[in-house]
Amino acid sequence: MSPSKQTILVTGGCGYIGSHTVLRLLESGYKVIVVDNLSNSSYESLRRVHKLYAITAAASPSAQFEDAALPVESLIPFYQVDILDRPGLVKVFEDHPEISSVIHFAGRKAVGESGRIPLDYYNVNISGTVNLLQVMEDFHVRKIVFSSSATVYGNPPSIPIPETSPIVTVMSPYGRTKVFLEHILKDLCVASVTKQQQYLQDRANNTNNDTDANGAEVERNYEWSVMLLRYFNPAGAHPSGIMGEDCKGTPNNLMPFLSQVAVGKLERLAIFGNDYPTEDGTCIRDYLHVVDLAQGHVAALEKLDQEQAAGNYGCKAYNLGTGTGYSVFDMVKAFSKAVGTDLPYKYIHDG
Repeated sequence: MSPSKQTILVTGGCGYIGSHTVLRLLESGYKVIVVDNLSNSSYESLRRVHKLYAITAAASPSAQFEDAALPVESLIPFYQVDILDRPGLVKVFEDHPEISSVIHFAGRKAVGESGRIPLDYYNVNISGTVNLLQVMEDFHVRKIVFSSSATVYGNPPSIPIPETSPIVTVMSPYGRTKVFLEHILKDLCVASVTKQQQYLQDRANNTNNDTDANGAEVERNYEWSVMLLRYFNPAGAHPSGIMGEDCKGTPNNLMPFLSQVAVGKLERLAIFGNDYPTEDGTCIRDYLHVVDLAQGHVAALEKLDQEQAAGNYGCKAYNLGTGTGYSVFDMVKAFSKAVGTDLPYKYIHDG
């Protein structure tokens, strides 16, 4: 199916990564619908997406970008719905039966906070995602790109990390929700193969012929296509400067934390630990530019389409990253150099 004919539902589409992905989807010829409860994001991000898409359209006059003239609410239908709200999700799919795939970002994501309120994380991330998957199944939408995390690897012995690296269980509640959800999605794919085989057998025996709303016979495919994307730390902003990361409250990610220290909103950066087995003692992570990460999600969607066209379904996992790790202190030094002043910091140790 070509991008121009596909409608993609993006959960968490007003967030940092979600909004950049919405923009990249539009630029790639997809239609987009966004679901977000706005608990840690703002509708303003979609207004910025609309503005940037209009700039793209003006620079590349083409019939593909004719919809750039639409108002934001028409270009990007938005539903302020929590993924725990099943009736709300049902309405989205009822309103838009053309939805062909989902890119799933919605969920809670702060490692430290997850240790303080683990039940909230298990409820939102796991129960909410299962809720979404059940609604997708009900509406025969069985293609999803899941925004997982490289935290499933724990502290890897080396970077780059191969997808064959073992998944660990000793981690934060947030990390465990990602591990559990990966298992849930894999189990769903396995079960869907059995369901499809039974469906084909029933059709051959004329015991189960599905029909549409008009009573016409339709052929179903009950197999799921799932892509798991694992990555560490997204960073940066759109090159225009119009859109970036603007979280509510104290940032959980390093780059916005550094930004707030640089402008005086926060007194100093808190660095968690300086006893890691690294050159400077701080944790090493692979920092991936958010625009590249957004493109990675679009590429994952395209890959699923290619696999389906070849008759291949199931669950696949890919790591997204630069392949080069940088320590927290490396980032502090680089940011300090960029802003022309040494940013204050302190080390925080457990206990």
